[in-house]
Amino acid sequence: MLALTDTTLYAVNRLDDSIVFQQNLVDPGATVLGLCSDPKKSTFWVFTSAEIYEIVVTDEERDLWKILLKEKSFEKAMRFAKTNSQKDQVAIKQGDYLVASGRYVEAAEVWGKSSKSFEEVALTFLERGEQDALRMYLLAKLANLKKSVSQSTE
Repeated sequence: MLALTDTTLYAVNRLDDSIVFQQNLVDPGATVLGLCSDPKKSTFWVFTSAEIYEIVVTDEERDLWKILLKEKSFEKAMRFAKTNSQKDQVAIKQGDYLVASGRYVEAAEVWGKSSKSFEEVALTFLERGEQDALRMYLLAKLANLKKSVSQSTE
């Protein structure tokens, strides 16, 4: 959502009300006359007594995964996560949530695909007496290891 106040343009995320962009558009003494949209080109225009500005919105979904992660919408967050690092963060938080909910086997599968510290995960399951979850975690970790072929010379 775009909001224009006096001489400053704000872009506000409607999902969490955070300000994602703020720009002073007008020099002191100039007057903002209006803000309008061009739905065909998906742009916005701000016009002042002296200048016209085109506002082009790009990459609106870039932080959507973080908002969904805060809301514990893990599957949706994973869909909007673009980089491996973002996907890893989602997996770690989902595993943490599952452990806090007592769903250890599910957490093991999720953590097995993440970079969460092996020692931390193993201790978490051992301290809770969750050998089945630990076994599932180890299997998931093994499944995600890259296979290498070694050749022996005789």
